[in-house]
Amino acid sequence: MTGDLALLGGVPIRTEPFHTWPVIDDRDEQMLLEALHSGRWSRWDGTYTRRFEEEFARFTGARYALAVSSGTGALEVAMRALGLGAGDEVIAPAYSFTAPIAAILSVGALPVLVDVSPESFCLDPTATEHAISPRTRAILLLHLGGVPCDMDRFSRIAEQHDLRLIEDAALALGTRMHDRQVGTLGDIGIFSFQAEKNLACGEGGAVVTNDDTLWHRAAEVHEYWNGHLVPHAGWTSRTLSYRISELQSALLISQLTRVEAQSDRRARHGALLDARVHSLPGLRPVSVPVGTTRNTRSLYLLDYDAATFGGVPKGRMIEALQAEGVPALPGYTHPIYENPIFSSHDSSYPQLPVELAQLRPEPCPVTENLCGERAIWLRQQTLLCEEWEIGQIGDAFEKIYEHRARLA
Repeated sequence: MTGDLALLGGVPIRTEPFHTWPVIDDRDEQMLLEALHSGRWSRWDGTYTRRFEEEFARFTGARYALAVSSGTGALEVAMRALGLGAGDEVIAPAYSFTAPIAAILSVGALPVLVDVSPESFCLDPTATEHAISPRTRAILLLHLGGVPCDMDRFSRIAEQHDLRLIEDAALALGTRMHDRQVGTLGDIGIFSFQAEKNLACGEGGAVVTNDDTLWHRAAEVHEYWNGHLVPHAGWTSRTLSYRISELQSALLISQLTRVEAQSDRRARHGALLDARVHSLPGLRPVSVPVGTTRNTRSLYLLDYDAATFGGVPKGRMIEALQAEGVPALPGYTHPIYENPIFSSHDSSYPQLPVELAQLRPEPCPVTENLCGERAIWLRQQTLLCEEWEIGQIGDAFEKIYEHRARLA
């Protein structure tokens, strides 16, 4: 490939931005205006939230779906529905966003942070088994970027140790294992509809389950009067308000109509990009477990080995990709246990039996390597482009590899 790197003064591979997100059309406007002019903007007397829940349940294959105010809210509702509370331990990945850990702490449970697999970037089953204690009640599985956790193995672990499985599928809507949607394979699952997610309405989330009892509990704790979802005689349990609005639900109904086509497009283009980068030393697309029938690529995840790629540091590699017009990201920049909250002795969670500083685990080497040296992400909308544009992304990687000595 000819031409110098754009970072060093050459001409970039591409100058136009990739696909914009979110995608909107006249159907979105129509649905929003219908909900607006209905004058019923709350699920209390509206119809759009119930309609969305029914359509979302059909889409995911879950028996029940409960729409809530955010993905974080969905996590807390799910944990309260499972009865998790003071002193209970919940195993969770150290390579993670803040929200899952904050939700565990908010219900008074203790997060036990465990390393992830270098192949998938998802929670490591072997490390998880070693972390189980008599106080462990649940495992929180984060399907990172559309890559599913090894649900077959985690299901066996949960059955053997009598644990509940919570699936955080906020970044995996549309991913399938054995032709079933992730989020519906454990006891309870959650999704996020924040603006960058595969299904977006700005903010919002959902809890899904096939369990009658868990759905009733989730409905009870998500809103003071259950949103008229289940028979009630009043306020009978600890509740907050996680209601979603009718305007958000109306937009979700419209947006849901295009999720399947978008998921197929990202999965197809991700596979094409895999084939390009596989040929370059030092670049490895993450692996999915056996049984994965579609990876929706909410993020395109790469394992980068700087030493094999000519010694180009990860940060320099990302700068070079961005200069060539590829919007690469470093991913999580530190393990979640490096968050300042875990070094503070002024606990923001007085209901906990220990100070947060005592919850810091032993170092998780895979997570630390991913954060510091190895993980490179591309956002999901990058893969919604045309096939020839995927070729440009591959060209950018090849161009950087060709000039790796100068870049290093």
